Amino acid sequence: MEQVQNRVVRVRLSGGLIGAISSNSRTALENTMSDANAQGWRCVQVLPEGQQNIFMWLASLFVLCCTLCLWTFSPGFLVVLERR
Repeated sequence: MEQVQNRVVRVRLSGGLIGAISSNSRTALENTMSDANAQGWRCVQVLPEGQQNIFMWLASLFVLCCTLCLWTFSPGFLVVLERR
């Protein structure tokens, strides 16, 4: 019987002006998957990270105001990997 290992990797993205300039979701996913493939992992599924509830939305808005619209956290992706 073949043993399968699973792993979940979080891909983080940035918001605000800095995120708009420097953050690209496709590039972030490609980099994560190429690193995982180099280590022998295979991508099984890519999921959007969590749900934005009102608390997280307000916290994000607060951070955005405190940083003068330069940066805030943004939901990213969860990448499910497996290795045989």
